[in-house]
Amino acid sequence: MILSQSQPHDSVDEASASQDVGFKRELTLYDALMINVGTTLASAIFIVPAIVLATTGTAFMSSLVWIVAGGLSWCGAVTFSELAVMYPRAGGQYVYFKQAYSRFWGFLYGWTLFSVIQTASIAAATVALMTYLAYFIPMSPVTTKVGSIVLIMGLTIWNCIAVRTSANIQNRTTVIK
Repeated sequence: MILSQSQPHDSVDEASASQDVGFKRELTLYDALMINVGTTLASAIFIVPAIVLATTGTAFMSSLVWIVAGGLSWCGAVTFSELAVMYPRAGGQYVYFKQAYSRFWGFLYGWTLFSVIQTASIAAATVALMTYLAYFIPMSPVTTKVGSIVLIMGLTIWNCIAVRTSANIQNRTTVIK
């Protein structure tokens, strides 16, 4: 099945809709905004600009790269906005892959996200944080790795306790940034 505007919202079968009952929508628009701003202002914002400038060689080319990247990001944002309106179900990209291709591809994407995509980005952000922290608190490479693991485990447990608590912390830390 291909996603198209000609399909009404009710094109998803009732069995699929009843499966979404277990998910609660606890995040507000403000929470979603803070997650996106917090992700954008994550540790990479302190690293990537220097790499882009070093790679492009000039401020003009660096600016051009950022403008093109912003345009591509905007295209992705409006695409996901449209999909969210067409398929207002909990599950995000899983739902979109399932609707466009099949349950198998939705499942495969979900597991890839869980086992590779998100884990790699979480690990990179944590290592960057521990590397920055090492400037203030001297740490050996082993301590940095162990600290990264402990931080990931601690934040995972924290996020499992309550979505609302995690959202409040995310909102505060984003405002502080």
